[in-house]
Amino acid sequence: QGRQKLNPLARLINTTTGHVFSGHPYASHADAGIIGPLTTDQVRAFHAKAYSANNLDIGLVGDLSRDDAEQLVNDLTRDLPQQWAAQPPSMLAEQSPLSHHITHPGSATQAMLTVAVPVLPSDPVYAALELLTEILGGNHEARLPQELRHLRGLTYTVTTKLRHLDAGTLLHIHWDVAPQYREASHALVAGMLDCLHTRGPTQVECDMAVNQIAARLHRQLADSAHLAATLATHSHQGLPADYLTTHLDRLASLTPAYLREVAQVWWRKAPQVFVTLGPDAEQSPLPAPEPAQR
Repeated sequence: QGRQKLNPLARLINTTTGHVFSGHPYASHADAGIIGPLTTDQVRAFHAKAYSANNLDIGLVGDLSRDDAEQLVNDLTRDLPQQWAAQPPSMLAEQSPLSHHITHPGSATQAMLTVAVPVLPSDPVYAALELLTEILGGNHEARLPQELRHLRGLTYTVTTKLRHLDAGTLLHIHWDVAPQYREASHALVAGMLDCLHTRGPTQVECDMAVNQIAARLHRQLADSAHLAATLATHSHQGLPADYLTTHLDRLASLTPAYLREVAQVWWRKAPQVFVTLGPDAEQSPLPAPEPAQR
């Protein structure tokens, strides 16, 4: 927890999550005030109840048959308690918009714009949100890096991430910027997000995004530990067994018109949460791009 307080990104995420999930269990995070009063007996009692076969998702990768794999899993879980199963948390409720600045010394401002929607990975529209996230900022050729880094030189890195939780999904857009451009860069990013809602992506952007996601998946899933963790996550999310083998085809089948419709329904009307961390500074408009860069 002490290290998290020194991590700008962690502070942005904690502040954002605390607002988006106000009144929800996700709004709290472990700190000395919560962990301190717990006794050893309380931790042991929770472990004995919660670490049961009912709450276990296993991802298994190896050179063995399906029958051997099932036998191994059965052996691992046979002695675990079976009687208690955790209940999923309530879904994300609609929250109010927020713009909040955390004063912190430094030469740059860290900024995060978040849109939260009650969508789960098992929902049909999730694939469209994933592809839209990639088009917006998932790679160096995406819209936000091209505008903020290559065209305007405002930041070195701007990223987008779709964060899936059991109560909903959060789109995080994160960048750093000179302190005097905190508000102007927010307006620029929000405007680009709105442009994606209004006009949708092009077919070229869709094709490039699918290729980028495919390349990333191939790199990640070449590692057995990562593949096992991914399979366990998919099991927890209730995704079908053929999800990985059909995922890229599913993404490739999404049309620009459908993606535009999904963005309008799920992102355009969702309240935005904008949190920044950095020094206080008088705000200035963004400098115009150099003529040769326009």
